[in-house]
Amino acid sequence: MVSDDAKECVVGAEFAKKNHIKIGDSISFATGDVTKIPAPLKVTAILSSGGPEDESIVVPLSRAQSLAGKPGQYRKLNVSALTKPEDAFAKRDPKSMSADEFERWSCSPYVSSIAYSIKQILPGADVRVIRRVAEGEGQILTRVRMLLWLVTGAALLAAALAVGASSAASVIERRTEIGLMKALGAASGTVGFLLAAEQLLLAFVGGGAGYALGIVLARLVGEKIFGAAPEPSLMVFFVIIALAAGVTILGSAFPLRRASRYEPAPILRGE
Repeated sequence: MVSDDAKECVVGAEFAKKNHIKIGDSISFATGDVTKIPAPLKVTAILSSGGPEDESIVVPLSRAQSLAGKPGQYRKLNVSALTKPEDAFAKRDPKSMSADEFERWSCSPYVSSIAYSIKQILPGADVRVIRRVAEGEGQILTRVRMLLWLVTGAALLAAALAVGASSAASVIERRTEIGLMKALGAASGTVGFLLAAEQLLLAFVGGGAGYALGIVLARLVGEKIFGAAPEPSLMVFFVIIALAAGVTILGSAFPLRRASRYEPAPILRGE
């Protein structure tokens, strides 16, 4: 955070790109009186929010008032913040919380905690929350999250059915190989293990390819719609690989079990 007394500022990413500004540079502002240029401010950070702030320069309020020639004159401040839907914990009275609970509450992006923090920073200010907007955004985020979970569940179910159909077709096509393996002394567990290992190998390859394609599509969608591309996560990669393996095992369990129970004699006779 930039203090009121510091000669520092934060520059939006788009503004910095257009004017070739980087962290550590010093910039000056021209006012109405060009003969008196204020002291330069040091750029301490580059702001990238995907909104109009990317085209702006963020300075302390007192310095902005000084540059405008209206020190101490402001009547209303509108604050827009990305919040999470309020639950029972968010609606508790901060005075009744313990130190750990208050720290968790104040660090959570609840509307009430943000309003409380603003009131602490600006003593005497009348902080009012536009509940309809905040509640509407919270409901939209909740419904979008639910929709994404439903789509994810439907996709996993469809993937499991597709894997099951593919595994059943593969087992039927390889009945002769399975019968020959069992006739040579392979146990049912060995046959099932070999077929399961083959399916898992395909799952790992498919999961890795899906993760790479998902990263490309996520970056394209993020840049076009939200103005910010998500960063790759190693944790997400391991989760995807685990899901791919789990879906593959569940989808191919019945065909592999059926293959392990084949009798070699009828198969080798062509029955």
